Parts: sequence; C-alpha cells; structure tokens
Amino acid sequence: MTTFDITQTIFNFFAMLYLHHFMQAFFDNVEKRKPRWLWCLYFAYPIFTSVVYFWMNYPIVNLAANIAALFVISLQYRASFWKRITAVGLTFFCMIALESVCAAATNYIGASAFQTGTYGNIPGLVVTNLLTFMTSLIVCHLKNMRKSVSIPKRLWLMIAGIPITSIAAILLILHYSDITQSMA
Repeated sequence: MTTFDITQTIFNFFAMLYLHHFMQAFFDNVEKRKPRWLWCLYFAYPIFTSVVYFWMNYPIVNLAANIAALFVISLQYRASFWKRITAVGLTFFCMIALESVCAAATNYIGASAFQTGTYGNIPGLVVTNLLTFMTSLIVCHLKNMRKSVSIPKRLWLMIAGIPITSIAAILLILHYSDITQSMA
C-alpha cells in the first residue's frame, strides 16, 4: 500500500462531508426517510468506494461505483426519480469536473478508463477534495440564499478561506521540503 493509497482512503472518508452538503442542496430535511440509516449509508460510501478502488482500480469501475453509491444514498430521501437522478448527476458532475481540472493542472492527461489507475499525485488529490468540499459548501449555502436566509460574511470567508488556505499550506510544504511523492 502506497502513501497515495492511504491518502485516497482518508479522502474517501472526507467525501462523506461534501456529499452530505451536496445532498442538502438538492433535498430538504423533511425529505429524509430515516436519518440513522442515511448516516450509515454515508459511512458505507467510503468503505464501498475504497474496496472497489483496491480490488479493481479501473477508472471506469470506480466511476460506476461512485455513481451507484450516490444513487443508493439518494434513495433515503423522498423525491421523484428524476429529482434523484438530477441530484446524483449534478453532484457527480461537480466531483468529476474538479478532479479533471486538478488532473490537468498536475499534467496528468493520458488516463484511460479501461486501464488500471496510475494517478499518484497526492497534492492533486488533496486539492481536488478541498475544492470539492468548498464547492459543496457554496452550493448548499446558495440554496439558503434562494430561500432568503441571511448568511453571515464570516461564514462565506470560512467557506472559501479554509480550503484555499489549506491548499496553499500543502503546496508550500511540498515545495519547500524534501517530501517525495509515492507514485502508484
């Protein structure tokens, strides 16, 4: 198991937070069926996606596993089939778009959906997850703005500031230290 694999697993668990924010943006709290069961599904998401990642590690299989897991989570909300599909599709689109931008920014363009994953850029993984978290917070709070709920400026500063500061700190640490990255 490489350092990248460990980091990937940790961020699979971190994904529970931003997935919850995305789902809050699409579904109201009154639409939840059983909150305890929902949190079990959020916790099962990183376990399931990590098992698929270690078992097969083909990008196309990982994509399918993520979409399936998101759809199962969406089943715990009372919503129409099309609202569920829209929520899963838009959530997944945000995740994959940010991942693609970070992969391109780290000069990793030659991926194949049918080859075992070879991406091993830890800073890219960290930046992707922090940007996804920040995007989920923005999307979730935009819903509140639409309902005319006032959002303090301090909260907006934290929404943008914490991920951006974290990204900058990680990049500085990696730039000014002798830390080597483990390539898968």
